[in-house]
Amino acid sequence: MTSDHHPKITPERTRLYLQFLRKARAEAQEDAENFDDLVRVFERIGAMEKGELCRGLRSYGRGLLGIARRSPLHETLPERYPSRHINGRRLFELLCNARNSAVHQGAVARNLVRHTIEFSLILEHSLAQTMNKASDLMIRDIMSADLHHPISYLRQQILLYAYSYLPVYLDDQGWRLVSDRILTCWLHAMQWEGEDGQVKALAMTLEEAIKPARGLQTESAPILPSNCDIAEVLKIFAENVPLVVLHEPGNKARIEGLLTPSDLL
Repeated sequence: MTSDHHPKITPERTRLYLQFLRKARAEAQEDAENFDDLVRVFERIGAMEKGELCRGLRSYGRGLLGIARRSPLHETLPERYPSRHINGRRLFELLCNARNSAVHQGAVARNLVRHTIEFSLILEHSLAQTMNKASDLMIRDIMSADLHHPISYLRQQILLYAYSYLPVYLDDQGWRLVSDRILTCWLHAMQWEGEDGQVKALAMTLEEAIKPARGLQTESAPILPSNCDIAEVLKIFAENVPLVVLHEPGNKARIEGLLTPSDLL
């Protein structure tokens, strides 16, 4: 294996790499069969760092391990807690060896997926260390609720993508949140309004459901400009707030992204 030493990555590439990794890791965690897409992201990042396309993941070891070494998860913590963490170099070696194996079944396949995700977490942690703006780490591919959406559609999106909150913009209140907790309680309460109570509730638009007579509540949504410092977001999270809406600087009605505590973890 070649040396891990690696020059500083530009902020633009850092943001790009982190977006690639987080998206592919989330898909691999949702469906283990997608792990190969995450490996392809490793190869893509390796190729961009190397400046050329090569054959096989191992060819990109210098660039990838050069990124990983900036995180204490790469060497420092595995040395201190060897039963809890695998060294980043060892993870990479296991990943390369498994990729060359013709057998990807059972325990071998599960370990391969786990090692792939663990190596991605090391790379992500390393890249995130240099970022200090909310826009660097925010979730950009988001879904917001609209007043014309039926409740059935909002329920569907929450269940399909495991959302806990959907942001919605109200002209008189600004950004608010539709939470899975409140929506669940409201839908079950509507069951007691006759046999077709829940049918009516699911068919109702969000605009109708949040009227006082209907009773669906929304929660306040802390908002910050997307170019704010991470330190400002952390102050809000310290107050036990689960999510921050990030708007376009100078235009609070235009959402650019979301941040949750796990995005900064």
